[in-house]
Amino acid sequence: MPLAAGDPERGRARAKIAIFLALVAAFAGILDLLRVLVPFGTTLSILTWTPRFADALAMWSVGLAGFIASS
Repeated sequence: MPLAAGDPERGRARAKIAIFLALVAAFAGILDLLRVLVPFGTTLSILTWTPRFADALAMWSVGLAGFIASS
């Protein structure tokens, strides 16, 4: 059922969407900054910074943003 214009649920839904988009943008910015500043092949504790690892983090960050926004 569509939400009416004055419905408080509509505002709550818009807020969750805004939170999700803000988190995705923040995570993407951080990952892009890491791609620029950290050379590939660098050992990070027990992991190695590779393009495949960066892509995996990018995919997981969208899921994490969705999880945070939904709660």
